[in-house]
Amino acid sequence: MRGFKDFFHETNDIALAIVIVLLAAGLIGWRIRIILQYPAQLAKEATVSGNTETEQMQASDSSKDSAKK
Repeated sequence: MRGFKDFFHETNDIALAIVIVLLAAGLIGWRIRIILQYPAQLAKEATVSGNTETEQMQASDSSKDSAKK
């Protein structure tokens, strides 16, 4: 009986350690993926923002031109 108990406790400890390592690896991988996607998101937002600013500048220029006439 004692041999079974020892085997169970040792196996349980190893299994728990493996689960903890897998959870940590999953969490780190998930966060790294999000961090690596951030520059692409910034570039997309800058493109959208740049287009909006360009449209506003063009609208402003055309309104100035119409006011001069």
